[in-house]
Amino acid sequence: MHTNKAHHTHSRRLAVLGVLAVLTVPTLAVAADPIAADADPTCEQSTVNLEIDVATGNVYLVDPTTGNLALTDNDITVSFGSLGHVLIMLHYSSSEWDVSVTPDDDPAVTYGTTNGWLRYSISDDVDQYLFESSEASTSMSTMMNMTPVVPDIIIRPVKPCPPPT
Repeated sequence: MHTNKAHHTHSRRLAVLGVLAVLTVPTLAVAADPIAADADPTCEQSTVNLEIDVATGNVYLVDPTTGNLALTDNDITVSFGSLGHVLIMLHYSSSEWDVSVTPDDDPAVTYGTTNGWLRYSISDDVDQYLFESSEASTSMSTMMNMTPVVPDIIIRPVKPCPPPT
């Protein structure tokens, strides 16, 4: 059996490119333990990003400096520091959602996501915001024979940042 040298060189190049591609794919680190409500990696961050996995019901806080995900306990304290408002960005892993936002004991206002995203500005004048989610259309989850699980999320604005530990 005679093999072509150019064929072997080409195969080796493809193998090297495949290994490099696998090694350079970014990975997300997920904390094994939930973040306690008093831990605050978001101190004086103008935007807080939350990723919601609708299959598991897990809510992840996106680290603003690394992009890594940290599991939360769905009761999140946001320290404003000198800021007056913070933008909360919710991203649902699939589908479209209706999100009812209840600041303190005020009436709930419902917003729809766009491509799974919702942006909502919170103020430190409110003690607590409750975010309740329901699937906007159940057709997708019915076709996939799954029941989405989305927990209620409580966000508690506080003015001072916690002291460094």
